[in-house]
Amino acid sequence: MTPKVLFKEPLGAMLLFLFVLGGCSPQADLPSPRSVIVFSGVRVQADSEEMDEVDEWLRAQLNDIEQNPSFLIELHRGEREVRPWETLVIEGDTARIAMEAAATDAETPFLLYAHFHLMADRDELEPWLPEAYEAEGFELERAILDRIADAWLLGRSIYDTLAYGPLDELLYSREFGYLDAYILTAQSDRFSERHEEWQEEQQEEQEAFREWFQDTFNRDPPTPEVSAS
Repeated sequence: MTPKVLFKEPLGAMLLFLFVLGGCSPQADLPSPRSVIVFSGVRVQADSEEMDEVDEWLRAQLNDIEQNPSFLIELHRGEREVRPWETLVIEGDTARIAMEAAATDAETPFLLYAHFHLMADRDELEPWLPEAYEAEGFELERAILDRIADAWLLGRSIYDTLAYGPLDELLYSREFGYLDAYILTAQSDRFSERHEEWQEEQQEEQEAFREWFQDTFNRDPPTPEVSAS
């Protein structure tokens, strides 16, 4: 029998912990979230009640990923740093997504990203993203990445997942009000029309985002050209 989720390597800490407990298992109170900090010293602090809510929907979604026989998600490994949208391929009822082999703790966000988009493709997104189940294009991607940022914040602040640059960039951009700017910079090729409008109308925001990103991560924001190199 084909496994529900096809893995090529051992599971990461948060994913293994949640799968062992099971998506429907009762969960004891979560510990108080710790501050998330990157090497520049910039911190993010999670809210306990919000993390309880994230933990609840995350367990249900991972249970569907593991148990639902109507689709398959394949998680493959590569050698380079990637972001979820750079490797996702959907063919029928199968979603294939690849990630950096060394970044085992990033598995959960990559699986979630594949699941959200596969459910949207199957017109079955409403149970998992009710606030945006009818959204398309940029609005859908923004809603999905907002959820991915929530899941990564849960992992980093509660489950001791290790830092991973691409997901930390997403999380911090969301927390500091730059989620739109991050998406339009990192995925300018996918949302070219929206990106052109943003370039023309929000020049001050572009510069503010670039400066903030450089101060926080000591590098320029990712672009499709840089990511592909």
